[in-house]
Amino acid sequence: MLFFVSCSLSPKVTESQSIFMLIKTPNLKYADNGFIRRFGDDLQVQLFNAGSLALELKISKDICINGICYSKRQFNSKFLHSVYPDDFLENLILKREIFGSIGRKKLSDGFSQDILKDGLNISYKVSQKTSIFKDGKNLIFVKILHLN
Repeated sequence: MLFFVSCSLSPKVTESQSIFMLIKTPNLKYADNGFIRRFGDDLQVQLFNAGSLALELKISKDICINGICYSKRQFNSKFLHSVYPDDFLENLILKREIFGSIGRKKLSDGFSQDILKDGLNISYKVSQKTSIFKDGKNLIFVKILHLN
């Protein structure tokens, strides 16, 4: 007897956080509960509405939104702004500094950044439980509440 056994190894979740995420851009509008999951260097955001998957973002070398993949530059141009750096969305989701730490100010429980350049008017504030990003010039607003 000869048996062939095949198994696919799914990437192991290294971190998972419950969130509420509001993302509003000219081309994206979501405000739902969900999860941020890390798989090594890869990142996944899933938002649910009434128990159904409303938004799935997968970030690795590309960014996939609901199964359609774009280079990071293409994604930024289509859904955010073309001058945003390739690592912008990942840094925002992971509460990291953006735009090379321009305008960074330390706060008691995090940091803030104010960026006025290249047609941008950005206010970004990160605390232990919340991150709020606003680009008033380009009508982009993202708020992430970390629930756990």
